[in-house]
Amino acid sequence: MRTEGMSAKFTIRGAIILAVFLLNALLWRSPFLGMLLLVVWSLVFGEDLGARAMPGWSRGMRRITGVWILLSGIAIVGSLVYYFFAFTRPVAVGVMLLFTAAAWCVGRNTQDTKTDAGAKSVIARIRTIPIGVWGSAACAVVLLLVTLLLVLPHATEEATRSLWERIPTAAILAAFAGSAALTGALLLRGKGRVASLPLAACLLGVVIALALAVFPLGYGFDPFIHQATERHIAAHGTITPKPLYYVGQYAVVLFLHHTFALPIDATDRFLVPLLTVLFLPLIWYAAATRLLGSRRAGAASLLVLFLFPLDAFISTTPQGLANLWTCLTLLVALPRLREGRAWPLWPVLLGTGATLLIHPLAGIPIGLFCLLMVGEDKRLRKRFPRGMQIGQWLVVLGGCVALPLSFLLNAKLSGSAVQFDPSGLLPGRFLETLSWQAPLETRFDPLADAVYLFARNRTWLLILGATAGWIAFRRRLGRGLDAYVLTAFALLVNFLLVKGTLRFDFLIGYEQSAYADRLVPLCLFFLIPPLLFGFEAVRRRLETKPLVLHTCVVALFAALATANFYLTYPRQDAYATSHGYTMGQSDVDAVRSIDAEAAGTPYVALANQTVSAAAIREFGFAHYYDDLFFYPIPTGGPLYRIFLAMNEHPDPTTAAEAMNLAGTDLVYFVVNRYWWQADRIMETAKTNADDWWSVGDGDVYVFTYVRERPE
Repeated sequence: MRTEGMSAKFTIRGAIILAVFLLNALLWRSPFLGMLLLVVWSLVFGEDLGARAMPGWSRGMRRITGVWILLSGIAIVGSLVYYFFAFTRPVAVGVMLLFTAAAWCVGRNTQDTKTDAGAKSVIARIRTIPIGVWGSAACAVVLLLVTLLLVLPHATEEATRSLWERIPTAAILAAFAGSAALTGALLLRGKGRVASLPLAACLLGVVIALALAVFPLGYGFDPFIHQATERHIAAHGTITPKPLYYVGQYAVVLFLHHTFALPIDATDRFLVPLLTVLFLPLIWYAAATRLLGSRRAGAASLLVLFLFPLDAFISTTPQGLANLWTCLTLLVALPRLREGRAWPLWPVLLGTGATLLIHPLAGIPIGLFCLLMVGEDKRLRKRFPRGMQIGQWLVVLGGCVALPLSFLLNAKLSGSAVQFDPSGLLPGRFLETLSWQAPLETRFDPLADAVYLFARNRTWLLILGATAGWIAFRRRLGRGLDAYVLTAFALLVNFLLVKGTLRFDFLIGYEQSAYADRLVPLCLFFLIPPLLFGFEAVRRRLETKPLVLHTCVVALFAALATANFYLTYPRQDAYATSHGYTMGQSDVDAVRSIDAEAAGTPYVALANQTVSAAAIREFGFAHYYDDLFFYPIPTGGPLYRIFLAMNEHPDPTTAAEAMNLAGTDLVYFVVNRYWWQADRIMETAKTNADDWWSVGDGDVYVFTYVRERPE
C-alpha cells in the first residue's frame, strides 16, 4: 500500500487543486484557468481510477483510461441528476466534489503496481531511438503542418457544399499522403513508439479537424440544436419536455461549463474531435498490445484505425460521441474477455451506461455486448454450461430485433410517425431498398475510380478480414472474441430490418435511411478485435519478406488512409454530389434582419435547414406556437413541407397555410441563391410578395407575406 507520506502529499495536492477550482467555479469564471484546472484534475484523479480499472497497463495508458472513466461517470451521474432534479452550477460543483472524493478514496486504497518498474524512463527511451526514426517523424510532422497551412487560409463564412471545393485538394492530399506513408512505416516497424504513437494521434487529428478549421461558424445542422439545448439547460437547469436521450452528452458539456467555466459552444464543438484524438489511438494501442501480446504489434495495429469510417468524429453530435464511447468500451473490455477475472468489469459497465444515456442507437448494441460478455465468464460457463449456451442464443435472437422494436416503442410513446411495413421483406422490395452498388465502376477518372473502389468495398473487406481473424483466434485461443462477433451479427440483422421494414414518415425522403445507415459503422466497430488478430497474422508473415514488399504495404496504407481522409467529408465529384450546404454568414445576417424587421410581431419563416440552423444559433428556442417552432425543423415537419410548396410556386395562398398553421399574420419566405431554380423562385415571389430584400450581395433573399385583414 502507499506510504503515509505519499498519502499526505496526495491530500495536500488535491486540497490545493480543489481550493483554486472552487474560487474559479464560483467567483473568477476564467476559461483559461478552468482549462488548466481541468487538465490537472483529470490527470491527477484519473490516474488512480485508471490504476484500479486497468492494473496491467502502463502509467500513461492508465491516466488516459482514468479520464475516460471520469467522463463516463459524469455522464451517468449528471444524467440522473438532470432527470430527477435540475443540472445547475451548484449541482455540477457538487458532482465534481463527489467524483474527486471517490477518486481520492480509490487513490488511498489502490496498490501501486508500478507496471513500469525496471523499464527505462521516457527520456532514456527517447535517447535510444535512432536518428533515422527522428528524421522520419520530423518529416511527417512537417508534412502535417504543411497540410494545415494549406487549409487555414481558406477558412470561410460562406455557404459551402463541400470543403474540398474551398481548399487546394490535390496539394493537401499529397502532403497528407506523404505524412501517412512516413507514419505507417514507423508504426509498422514498431520501434520508437515514443515518437510514432503521438504522430499517429496527430495524423488522426488532421483527418477529423478540417471541418473545425474551414468552417468557423460551425458545421452541420444537429450541433446547433444540441448547443441551443445546452445553453437553455445552463440558464434554466432543465428544458421542457425533458429529452429521453442525448442527456449523457449534455451532462458532460454542462459539467465542463459550470465547473471549469468553459464556453458551451466551444466546448460542444471541440468535444468529440478532441476526445477522439486524445483517447482512441492510445487506448486502441493499449488494448491491441494486450490482445496481441506485443507492443510492437499494438503499434502496428494502428494502421487499421485509419481504414475505418471516421466521419462521425468530425463534429460533436450525440451519435458521434456515442460511437466514440462504443469504440472505447469495446477496447477496454478486451483484456477482460481475453484474460478473465483478473481485469475488473465495472469500467465496461460504466462505459455502457454512459453510451446508453448519450444515444440509445449505440447504447442498445453495447448493452447487448455486455450481456454476451458476462455470458463468456469461464466460471459461469463451467457451472451452468447448458443454461449459459441457451441464454447466449436468446440474447442474440432478442438483440437481432432490439432496435426495430425500440424505434416502434419510442414512436408509440412520443407520437412520432414510424410505420412497420412487412412487405419490405419481400425479395424484390428488399433488394431495391438496400440500393446495392456495383463493387467496381469507372467514370474515366483514375484517382476517383480508385478512391470509390475502396469506398464501395471497404465494409465487405473489413468484415471478411474480421471473419478470418475470428476463425484463427478460435482455433488458437478459444472463445474470447465471440461476444464481439455475435453483437456485430445482431447489428447486421438490425440494419437489414430497419432499412427494409421501417418508414420514418416524420423525415423527408432522402433522410429515410439515415438511422439504418448509422448502424453500419457501429457494426464495423464491434469487429475491431478480430480484425486486429487477423492483421497481426499478416504482419508476422510480412516480417520475413523483402524490403520492397514492406515498401509496397506502406504505400498501400498511405493510399488507403488518404482515400479515407477524402471520404470523411461531403464531396462533389464524378461519383458523389453533396446537397447539404454549411451555414454561412449571410444566413446569420438574414435571420437577424428578419427578426429586426418583425419588431416583435409574431411570425414564422419558411426557409431551408441551413437558415433554420442560423436561427437556432442566434435565438435558441425563442419562439414556439404550441409545438411548432417558428423555423422549419425537422425537414419532414409541416412547416418544411409548406416551404417546399413555396419553392414550387410562391404565392400568398401557400404562405397563408403557414400563417394558419402557426396562428400568425406574418410569414417570411427565405430563398438562398444556391437553391435549385432560385432565379425562377425569386422572380415569381417578387411579383406577389408584400415586400422583399436581399442579404450578403444577393446570397439570400427574404420575401414578406402579410395576411390581409378585412376592413
